[in-house]
Parts: sequence; structure tokens; C-alpha cells
Amino acid sequence: SGNLSLQFADGARTIHGIEQNRRAIGVAHSNVEKNGLQGCHYVAGDAVGHLWKNAKARNHFDCVIIDPGRAGLNQAAPPLGCLRPQSIVHLCASPEVLARDIGALVRQGYLIKRLIGLESFPQTFQVETLTLLESVD
Repeated sequence: SGNLSLQFADGARTIHGIEQNRRAIGVAHSNVEKNGLQGCHYVAGDAVGHLWKNAKARNHFDCVIIDPGRAGLNQAAPPLGCLRPQSIVHLCASPEVLARDIGALVRQGYLIKRLIGLESFPQTFQVETLTLLESVD
């Protein structure tokens, strides 16, 4: 739906959003149109495949925003390492998955610059974590 990425639209040259849920892509397109934004492209599909395609094409991204869900990065970590964005913004709802994902990214040469807890689900014990990582290169 563009909830994370569209907030960066004014300062970004282009935004590429990939989501498996086609309905969420429709909402993202609608949000782009409603807000009169330029350079925002959203497609339904496999994020890992899209990351690998861009890594093999040697495309460059300044920042990658990821919300991998409960499964975590898993197969997305290697292509992220190949893409080598300067910054990665990682949203996670599970402390265990966060620890595993951040560990994989740190081993690829990223450092945690900021970590924020978000109460997205009031009156529950659930806290999401938004982490900004930056490349040490």
C-alpha cells in the first residue's frame, strides 16, 4: 500500500515497491495518484526475485526499506548484500526475527544507526521495531 515508502516520495528520485499482495499494490497506486506523486512504481511479485534481478543488473539503490513479515529476511539477505544500498530501513514485529535479520546484515557490513520501538497494536504486548542500518563502506 506504500505505507512505508510513500513517506519518502518527496525526497526520492524514484521509489520501487514490491509486494506479493496484489490488493496492496492497487492501494499503493491509488495513494500515488491521490497524492499526485511522481517516480513511484509498485509491482506485485516476489521481493527476493526482484532483489536478485536488480543485483544481477548491477542497479543501485541508496536506501532499501524492508518489511519482511514474520518469516524475516531469509533469502533476501544475500541479494541485499549484493545491492549494497547505503541505508536499509528494516521493520520487524518479532524480536527473535529482528535479532537474526540484523545479525545477517551486520555480517554483511552494516551498522545499526537507530532503533525505534513502535506500538502498532495498542493494548497488546506486540511491539514493532524500526531499525536504520547504514553501510560501513
